[in-house]
Amino acid sequence: MIRKREKIISTFLVNFCIYIQLSIINIQHIAIRIILCYSYIMRKISLRDLPDKKTSHKGVGLKKVIIASGYIPNLMQFAKVIFQPGEVAPLHEHSDLYETFYVTSGNGVMNINNKDISLTVGDCITVEPGEKHILLNNGFEPLELIYFMIQKNDL
Repeated sequence: MIRKREKIISTFLVNFCIYIQLSIINIQHIAIRIILCYSYIMRKISLRDLPDKKTSHKGVGLKKVIIASGYIPNLMQFAKVIFQPGEVAPLHEHSDLYETFYVTSGNGVMNINNKDISLTVGDCITVEPGEKHILLNNGFEPLELIYFMIQKNDL
């Protein structure tokens, strides 16, 4: 009877230890996921630390990519771009992207599907997938915009 009780207690203690070890492993995995998620979400970036890059539109304009593709689902880019007076992002379209621009400085014109739209500080404009567009700085000072591009979802 004593041996049976010892075996039951021994089995219980072994199973309990395994349970505790698995619990610790699960807690460690959860903690790692929280840390990864936290570092993914809480990403601080300063524009002054980012390099200037030419845009993909024939090298016109300089941009600083704040968030590149891959960090946030469906976000293809979040950036600041500067067009000098007279610079033009030539006619183009994105079949699978939405683009939203917010003017922080200067003046310009965006032509979307052959319709001119004046842009000034505080204006926000969205270009939908498939819309042909041109961006022109027609002012006398740099045209600065913050913009983001979001991948279109086909549901």
